[in-house]
Amino acid sequence: MSDTTIRTLAVLAILATLLVAPTAARASDFMATSYLIAPRQAGEFVLAGADHDPQRPQAGVNFRYVLPDQPAVDLSLLMVKAGPVDPAPGVADVVEGILGDFKYLVESGNVQAMETLDRTPFDVEHRLDGTGAVADDASPPVMTVKARGERLRAGITSANGGEFRSNVHVVIKQMYFLILRTMGPPTLSQEAFDAVTDEAARTLALATEAAHVGHCSRHSQLPPLPAGASAKEVESRGVSTAALRMAFNCHSSAATIGLEELRRNAEVVVVEHPSR
Repeated sequence: MSDTTIRTLAVLAILATLLVAPTAARASDFMATSYLIAPRQAGEFVLAGADHDPQRPQAGVNFRYVLPDQPAVDLSLLMVKAGPVDPAPGVADVVEGILGDFKYLVESGNVQAMETLDRTPFDVEHRLDGTGAVADDASPPVMTVKARGERLRAGITSANGGEFRSNVHVVIKQMYFLILRTMGPPTLSQEAFDAVTDEAARTLALATEAAHVGHCSRHSQLPPLPAGASAKEVESRGVSTAALRMAFNCHSSAATIGLEELRRNAEVVVVEHPSR
């Protein structure tokens, strides 16, 4: 392992301990158990491992991905409980917390300097079929839902003078914050680094899922359609069901999530939320 890689991993480890959403402790009984589902491969991105401390559910789960064509780029997807928060201010709060963490890293001497380049909206568009699943060419979308997000770009100078590019993408989906932290060497142009990290953020935000069991299921179930419902009513129900899945993805029990099927191609981490 090169010195550059070791320094990159060291900085990422520091960031991983800091970038925990301040709102993560909200709404414990609403979501008793969460099932975080990360595909072993999404597009060109390959899952390299998952880190989770069951004793610290508020810290979230960190999924490490690699891009074989760009081994020098580190990709770390932290999924942290958000609860039923308003998406726009919820994401903004997380980004503000990250900016505070950047300041702390410099003040504490863990890094020499961090320059924030910009902070921009980064919504991820989900094209869904009538079941709430991502639509493919064979299943035209019945609706489009945007997962609200922001992107923060920065440059890092480590304590020993090494320079890195760093992007952080924050997206909220299914009552979880998806925080993608990426680092790359300065030999990779900013444009190329942005292209890789933006694609990673979109791909992983579409591919990952957070399913829940808890009281939230009472608030995310639609009443049954009346007998003899019209085609328009059926179509409308599909749109509503898809919207609810994007917003909550709540179930009355784990049996309806389909975990056995999901585990064939994904890592599923179970997070138990302590009741208050």
